[in-house]
Amino acid sequence: MRILASFSVALSLLLPGVAHATEIIDYGTMRNNMRSCPVNMFVTGVDLDGNRLLCDNSFGPYTPAATFEMVDGTNMSGTRKSCATNFGVTGVSPVRNQVSCAHRGLMEVFNHNTTTRMGMKACPTGTVVVAVGLDDNTLRCGRRQDFCFGGLGERCGPTKEGLTTLLALCAVGACWINTGSWVHDQCCWRFPNGYACRSGPLTAHDGNCDGEFSKAVNHLALGYRWVRKVDFNQPNRTGTVVFAQYCAMNGTIVHRLDVAAHCCSRQGRPFDPLRDLPTASIQGLAPTEVRNGNARVCR
Repeated sequence: MRILASFSVALSLLLPGVAHATEIIDYGTMRNNMRSCPVNMFVTGVDLDGNRLLCDNSFGPYTPAATFEMVDGTNMSGTRKSCATNFGVTGVSPVRNQVSCAHRGLMEVFNHNTTTRMGMKACPTGTVVVAVGLDDNTLRCGRRQDFCFGGLGERCGPTKEGLTTLLALCAVGACWINTGSWVHDQCCWRFPNGYACRSGPLTAHDGNCDGEFSKAVNHLALGYRWVRKVDFNQPNRTGTVVFAQYCAMNGTIVHRLDVAAHCCSRQGRPFDPLRDLPTASIQGLAPTEVRNGNARVCR
């Protein structure tokens, strides 16, 4: 769980071609005084000589552009104009020696010059351009990945972005998990600028993932949480929490509405005060949850 932080195309300027289902070739969109992809699309291929960009809208929105898009004229990756860490390219200006960038999330980045798609240099499918050689059209690409994906807190404790949070509840090979952190991480994958999905002020968000974050905080306060061993070095590149690795094991106390979704067995039984008191103490289960009948035990 992350703790901290109009799609419009002028048809007269756009001639779409299908490289894969969500890619188009853009010939004329201008924004930030540079050649750009339409809002909410990342650059996946570049043809500077032909004044064309390959654009893809499958990576999650960054609307509105004025809030979530930035012009970068300083970052370099070798000889390539680059976006800042965790940002992908949305526009290119060889004349101004600038790129425009939007937040994409934690990425594995690599130089790549062998793929061509729709007649231009491109990043592999599923990745975005993070840096462009404005003189030679070479690319650096980024593939979204995350760690401890589904755990409470920011990426195993001290974050991969260099930030530390008080609620990063991962340590010595294990993470606290709850249903809210689980669904919040998946929401943030779909909406990288959602509530508490990125570093920065919590006011800077697109309105998504607020309910999922509230559920995580609420379940944490009520004691609906469990511990699983986690490989801190194993990235998740799917955007879906790995059920078998993160589900609540037998004996875990969960909310009655979360049994089918997050118990490993998909089954639960009523809370038994004599039998389940030690687990309730470890999890910090609120006594009100026993009294109101919400507490269930995975079996």
